[in-house]
Amino acid sequence: METPEKDQTDRTNQKVSQCFSRGFLPPEVAGRKHYGFVKSTSASNDGTASPCHKYRVEAGDCGTTTVDGLENSWILAQMENPETETRWYFKHFLGKVHNYYIGVDINKDAFVVATCLEKTASEEFLLRSVLFRKTGCLRLALRCKGERPFPVKMLLQSFSVQAVKHPKPITCPTFQKELVVLENQEGSKNFKFGVLYCQAHQVEDDDFFSNETGSKEFDQFVELLGDKVELLGFKDFRGGLDVRTGTTGTHSIHTKFQGHEVMFHVSTMLPFSKQNKQQLERKRHLGNDIVVIVFFDGDELPEFQPAQIKSHFNHIFAAVCYSKKEEAYKLQLYSDRNVPLFSPALPNPAIFTKDKFQLFRSFLLVKLINGEKACYQSQTFREKRQRTLSTLLAGYEEQYGESHSKLSDMVSSKSTKKKKEQESEFIRIGQELKAHEMMKGDVPIAEVPDVNDAAQSWDVSHFMTFSRPIDFAEQHCNSLVVHGDEGTFILDGKTSRPIIEKSITVKHVIVCEEHNVFLVLGSKYVHCFRLSALNDPDMPPIGRNEMKLQRVEATKGASSIAVCRGVNIMLRLAVAIGRRLQMFVWKTPATNQPGAPEVAFEGPEGFLELESINIQETPSTMLLVDHHQVQSYQHNKVIVSYRNVHDVVDEHTHDVERLFENPTNAMVTSPIVDHYEEDKVELLVTYNNMTEFKDISALYGVGRKQTMFHWTCMPHNIVCKFPYVIAFGRDSIEIRLYINGTVVKNMMGLRDVKLLSSKRNILFTSSHVQNGDAPEASPCKGQALASQIYTLVL
Repeated sequence: METPEKDQTDRTNQKVSQCFSRGFLPPEVAGRKHYGFVKSTSASNDGTASPCHKYRVEAGDCGTTTVDGLENSWILAQMENPETETRWYFKHFLGKVHNYYIGVDINKDAFVVATCLEKTASEEFLLRSVLFRKTGCLRLALRCKGERPFPVKMLLQSFSVQAVKHPKPITCPTFQKELVVLENQEGSKNFKFGVLYCQAHQVEDDDFFSNETGSKEFDQFVELLGDKVELLGFKDFRGGLDVRTGTTGTHSIHTKFQGHEVMFHVSTMLPFSKQNKQQLERKRHLGNDIVVIVFFDGDELPEFQPAQIKSHFNHIFAAVCYSKKEEAYKLQLYSDRNVPLFSPALPNPAIFTKDKFQLFRSFLLVKLINGEKACYQSQTFREKRQRTLSTLLAGYEEQYGESHSKLSDMVSSKSTKKKKEQESEFIRIGQELKAHEMMKGDVPIAEVPDVNDAAQSWDVSHFMTFSRPIDFAEQHCNSLVVHGDEGTFILDGKTSRPIIEKSITVKHVIVCEEHNVFLVLGSKYVHCFRLSALNDPDMPPIGRNEMKLQRVEATKGASSIAVCRGVNIMLRLAVAIGRRLQMFVWKTPATNQPGAPEVAFEGPEGFLELESINIQETPSTMLLVDHHQVQSYQHNKVIVSYRNVHDVVDEHTHDVERLFENPTNAMVTSPIVDHYEEDKVELLVTYNNMTEFKDISALYGVGRKQTMFHWTCMPHNIVCKFPYVIAFGRDSIEIRLYINGTVVKNMMGLRDVKLLSSKRNILFTSSHVQNGDAPEASPCKGQALASQIYTLVL
């Protein structure tokens, strides 16, 4: 005999299933698949298949962007880990007084941390730190109060480094040279790429390398890549070619692109030997290039097998052909499967017509430069670099680690005469090192956009000025609903209009356009209003009577609310009531298809009451996670956060699993963010300057590996807008790629940054933005600062 509780559950399941059946499937979510798929490739001299390495193939057939969509896009500026953002020691330390310390962590690995205090334009102090360890460099910028010393122990905690003993200061000014050597291990500023010509129907690498000359189409392609230069006496980056005696040919192709120099090892320009069938001189250069462009004659790209080119050093192949029929270049990319994903994704289709040749050149160079940088993170190169850094750091620790001389943590303005002399000598040595590196040409310079590139800069545009500080905000189409001490308003970019009376307590607001619902969390209840009514400019502000009429009675005692933000078509609502979660679902599914009629509004009665779940304490924040491949609420989760603990609650079984517990050294935390990709559900958990990716697909029976990002700030908020993850710190906005964590842009000319909303556009407030069109905050009535609202344009 069925119990009443089970009978009620079955009826609830049936109602929810009916709600789902009336909806439509969500759109496809962009993800890693747009960066290619891994497949086995094989080749042998007799034409039979033989096992070989696996490569990731990018053919452009999975991309979401067309070539036309690239022309006026930011995508060409997407140089990963640009040297202006990663070579901090050269850019911000050399030529200034700074301190460095050496120590050993609990794994018995030596490390060096360098700190430099600089005064900003706003007369505040910024502490920049660079941590050198065997796994690479980490960077961090923190705002300081005055010139007071910043404890090194606290700084190491920010880097999550546990030292065996307190790090020792190094007083030798020439140690700056060693830190330049360490930073140079991050990678080269200049690149050498191979260019191999293949005639139609050639299948063996000996035939590829034996082509004395190229076709007309190949010569045009090489001319597009760069300038033909005479090698004898060549002064710029030579890429290993002989510029003195001519043993590597008389000419080559060279270009300068966005602050980088690229030398191309063109197979037909290298010495040819009729007696040497294998053309070892040509293979010696192209076989030692990480990236090789393979140009095929013909209108279509053949089934290229990377194993046809016998080299253990080649990791990336760009297959290119020129179609005479279409007057267009076609592109495919093959990357060793151990090379991390890198941007940009190939357009769909990856065909560049005659009017897009310069666009093709820029796209190809960015792709290949990013690809070589990604190769340095593959296991082969990463292990070599770690051995080199480990040896260098161990040597420094042995030489300088026993120093007992003291150095003040920060430079004081009350310096003695002797100390000023020491500082002058320190600065002189740093300036000489900087000049020497600049003369070598292997240092970061200001980003130089290519003249043929489209708009490249990340833009910050001013949305509008609001007269009072803003506590929280929510987007509604092209408007913004904001709440502050003056009440709740809707802003359209030019004007503001009150929508809720000032005397009414408002803790939170949520806008759900697809369901025509506007939710307000008041002092005790959740209130539900028709969203379309907000668009009426003549609508009077909502008063107490309307709040009482539109309250959801089952939410009495509500302290916080959350709705689903994933790809599920059903509006799910979680309400925290003390130590209990009350779950609801809106009866009417979303109808956001073009031309669809307005969703019927049923008022508070439109919410169907579902499960009531007991939890250990009142949560500070909540996040609803949808399993979008299964159209049933039984597979959904709620992430509840209490102070330093985050749990996953199953809506159907009420089971609770510990997701994450913040470490004891967590000084700054950020709300958890979710991201959906096919069968994958990832949560981004952020504390201090780190974001950990927690793949809760395992809770649905699918396991994935976790990853981690390190920021140069302490984020208060994280935004995921694929392909980017954006960190909002107190004084900066940092943009990294979701697929690999490489930095793309770091905006540090900000102050008092506060994220408002990222539902559609990314809106934030700041008291200072380095933008000629963006006004600074100014005092208003009551001496309160006005809120300057900006849009981050990606």
